[in-house]
Amino acid sequence: MAFQPYLGTSKQRLVALINSDNNASLVEGEDFTLGAPSANSGPEGRNTKVTLTPTNNSEYTPSDLRYTRLSIAVLSTLASASPESITPVAITEIPFSIHGILDTINTALGLNLTPEEVQDQTFSAAQVQYPLTIVEGSYAWLPSTYNFSVTLSDGIETESGDPLLTETGFPFELESGKAS
Repeated sequence: MAFQPYLGTSKQRLVALINSDNNASLVEGEDFTLGAPSANSGPEGRNTKVTLTPTNNSEYTPSDLRYTRLSIAVLSTLASASPESITPVAITEIPFSIHGILDTINTALGLNLTPEEVQDQTFSAAQVQYPLTIVEGSYAWLPSTYNFSVTLSDGIETESGDPLLTETGFPFELESGKAS
């Protein structure tokens, strides 16, 4: 996927924001550490607070940084406005887990999510969409869910070789490589 609306991991994006806003080139882990993000009620929609703690015996003291995290559901708006920007996630086997296909999800959605940011769920039935849930602790995303679309590989079957069934127990049929 050439289109990547959110370059870098959540922490990398926050560090880039800190450096940009302060005309600096600080390195997280060398110059400072970041505390866990927490909810914040503040002006201008700044819904998150994180403590930045200097680590290199500098004259700086810990300070709270307030900024805005987004809901992962914003991808629905992006997909509506620019359908070609969000491609379906290719599923090659069922069952699968979110962590097991996270690289594929990131590529299709133009993200760089880490396993620590997403709830790992295992799915054993074919569906047209699956939920991607962000957990507390992401530096860029609020806890939220986005239902991503999928394409299923032709000839996909369960690990046991049983026919592929939908969540309701009916045989799953593919039409032109897409779920029907």
